[in-house]
Amino acid sequence: MIIDKNATSFLNQAITVSGTTPTIYSRYDLDELGNMYVPWNGERVEELAMGERVSTHEWGDKIKKFNFFKKAASRDGYYEATIIAVRKNKNSPTLIIDGVGRAVGIKKAIIENPGRIKEINLIVFLIESEGIVKMLDYKKLLELLKKQETSK
Repeated sequence: MIIDKNATSFLNQAITVSGTTPTIYSRYDLDELGNMYVPWNGERVEELAMGERVSTHEWGDKIKKFNFFKKAASRDGYYEATIIAVRKNKNSPTLIIDGVGRAVGIKKAIIENPGRIKEINLIVFLIESEGIVKMLDYKKLLELLKKQETSK
């Protein structure tokens, strides 16, 4: 697996604040993928894939990336992708820290063709620890979700 400089930085930060190493899941439950959050404004993968929410941050570039990965995940045959995610525990939100474009593209492909789910292997490097709340992006997500909950 090749990860870029930003992903390496986020991965190192997550491992440092969590005090643990990632658990690696192969054949991750793709139904759960839609419930993961992205680090922009508290959007879930499902909301972005369905077009229910949009980000104001570099949206044009993000759409291109989503569609690139949707096309890749929609091709006939086996498809495999890797993302890195963090969460406090099993009952807390899961935040993708690398691979948002892949995650949304895969979800879009599955929405358009549910049969593809059998041919897609999502590998998730998951860092789970109480210490993850020290990570700025995760802390921001929790604050956004709390704000959304109180505004209902």
